[in-house]
Amino acid sequence: AIWWVPRYVDETALETRQTYYTTSLSVREYLPTAQTGLDAITNPESTVDDVAGSIPVVAELESRSFTMGEAMTEPLPSLPPLVPSGPIDELAPLRDQGAILATASSDVARRLGHAYVYRTSVPRLMDTGPLPIAATTQEINEISVRLASSLAEDSAIVADLPEDPAFAEVLVATRANLDWYADWQDRYLTALTGEDSSTAADAVDEIEVRRTELTALNESALLGFRVDADAAIVTLAGEFDRYLVEVSSP
Repeated sequence: AIWWVPRYVDETALETRQTYYTTSLSVREYLPTAQTGLDAITNPESTVDDVAGSIPVVAELESRSFTMGEAMTEPLPSLPPLVPSGPIDELAPLRDQGAILATASSDVARRLGHAYVYRTSVPRLMDTGPLPIAATTQEINEISVRLASSLAEDSAIVADLPEDPAFAEVLVATRANLDWYADWQDRYLTALTGEDSSTAADAVDEIEVRRTELTALNESALLGFRVDADAAIVTLAGEFDRYLVEVSSP
């Protein structure tokens, strides 16, 4: 017993450390890939396929972070009474620090998901399709139905936009534009019905300006997010490196 008990304690502590190390290393090794996902989401030159390719990247980072977090919530190994628990006690701060890192990496994945939503959702807002400045009664009815459907879709899109400090200004603008879009539709359809081509033309120009301004605001927010998120990932990688050294050095 004198020989076996200390050995059991050491081996149990080592196994737990190994779990901490393995799950942490999995996240750390994936952070560079997360940066490629960040680039795809925020780079104005990214193609539709590039942006879509970021989805599995974000999901994988979240999955690895979750697995790490689960490992850090496991209770420390229990020991019989009066058995020296030094190696087990040393696990507590490692577990707590690992939980913090798991949460931080999960937060990176969550915010990458937010950026993806803004990148793909905002360009869809106020997408009216081609708009005439003169139309027949039947054409006006068809345009009215199409615009009403567009407004309903926009309402759903804006309602689903996540709260994120990097996109706070964009969120405010989308909500304001949603109210404006409803009023604009009334003015545009009234101009068509009244055969007021000049007012209809002004309305068509106005919607294009609004869309351009909103797109520019969103792109600016994405670029700002890119800088902050990249810095956060680099910092997090350094924290993981230090943690891995601590975990592997009993």
